[in-house]
Amino acid sequence: MELTGSKEKNRSSKRSLLVITCECGYEILVLPDLRVMNIAIEKHVLEHKNIGITKSSAKRIEDALIAQLFNKLAESEK
Repeated sequence: MELTGSKEKNRSSKRSLLVITCECGYEILVLPDLRVMNIAIEKHVLEHKNIGITKSSAKRIEDALIAQLFNKLAESEK
């Protein structure tokens, strides 16, 4: 029984982690280091570029992820 309880605790703590979600469904964990967050966003956008999306679509995806990041950070300050 303890094992089940610890799995439930892990699920609930995972739900409390802040993530931003790309339109493709990919989730990026929000970390307090903005340099690391920038790298994570750039790497994910590069994955989109590698499958052949347009520059404007890549920019839109990047901007949406950055906007989500700032919204999450603002919400966590409340």
